[in-house]
Amino acid sequence: MRRFAPISPGVAPVVALVVGLVLGGAARPVAAQEPVRAGGPRITDPVAVVKDAGRTIQERFYDRDRVTGAAFDAALAAAVSSVRRDGATLADAHAAVRDLLAGLDASHSGIVPGPVYERDVLNELYARPSPRLGAELVELPDGIFVSDLYAGSPAARAGVRVGDRLVLVDGTAAADSPRVVEGGGDVDKPRRLVFDAGPAGTPAELDLERRRGAFGRYRVRVLSEPLSLSAAAAASARVVELPDGVSVGTIRFYHFLSDRMAAALVTAIEGAFVDADALVIDLRGRGGRPSVLFLVLDLLSPGEKQRWTRPVVFLTDHGSRSAKEVFAWHVRKRRLGPIVGENTAGAVLGATFLPLVDGSQLMLPRRDVRDLTEGDYLEGKGVAPDVIVEQLPLPWREGRDPIAERGIAVAAHRARLARRGAVVPD
Repeated sequence: MRRFAPISPGVAPVVALVVGLVLGGAARPVAAQEPVRAGGPRITDPVAVVKDAGRTIQERFYDRDRVTGAAFDAALAAAVSSVRRDGATLADAHAAVRDLLAGLDASHSGIVPGPVYERDVLNELYARPSPRLGAELVELPDGIFVSDLYAGSPAARAGVRVGDRLVLVDGTAAADSPRVVEGGGDVDKPRRLVFDAGPAGTPAELDLERRRGAFGRYRVRVLSEPLSLSAAAAASARVVELPDGVSVGTIRFYHFLSDRMAAALVTAIEGAFVDADALVIDLRGRGGRPSVLFLVLDLLSPGEKQRWTRPVVFLTDHGSRSAKEVFAWHVRKRRLGPIVGENTAGAVLGATFLPLVDGSQLMLPRRDVRDLTEGDYLEGKGVAPDVIVEQLPLPWREGRDPIAERGIAVAAHRARLARRGAVVPD
């Protein structure tokens, strides 16, 4: 399997997201909690990077018992030894750090290139747009596949679908393209990749494969555009009109980092969803901040802040993680509506990002957050759905989404019950 080179400082990345993100801590930005080291040139010696990561893990990891003692010391020594050789690169150092983190058996553990952190954490905290194509990528044994699409993005408008395999980028094999680079993410998940789209307006010619084999191949030419995932959430709002006149509004929350996600829901409720009979909230994807998830929950819960009183259904899958899982737990606690899909990821620790000497960021769990779920420990367990729907395997999925289809059907059924004045079950 190829080791993708770290993205160089100053290059605007596009496409993959850092998974997990920030869950615990105060509502202020992560940057305010853990300031980036200032002054002096970045150190690119692989040995120095691995040693710095090892020290940071020992000082900051939330469970000190796992990082003190002979076992961790031996693992760190092996990691340092693996890059103490001629020709070792930063990519080798980052791989060694990922291996070290994998031994800790905790979610929210990874190493993230600096520019990816800036785009996917800092910019998203403030809903600042960054140049993107609007498709997430993941590396699997059969190749590099589109794992997600952002509503209204260049890739979505060009007809790219989830499950398409990326074959060529500007005529170069995707696995060898200098524009497909390391994207960071949890060490226990498939490798997330970033597409380097350059400044806004930079073209990219992509050859993709919708179905296995040459007959399933197609080509698109797209231009990168400034886009925030808060804007993509707003663009995702749509109404499904069913033959019997029932209408279901759907909206996707790509994360809970910015309170603009709540604003997108309010705008949809007052606009596109004003006459909708039911609502589907898509909780698939990465996490965010407690303050944002509770802001959204209050819009759906009885009380003075409530803005939606009709039936609502929630979608989850194995990628729903972190703050999304806390949200799902409270959905069930508040009896807001059924959860449709798959068990959530069981990745629920409070994490932060800590700068390393080469300019990358160490994503590290810093605290147990069961205080957000009344003592219920969701790490490694997650939240089970009320209606189980297994998602299709990603490769060559052709954009099909049985979880969304079933969620809309469940919401429509509950809307019909409400229309007849029948009791809508919790």
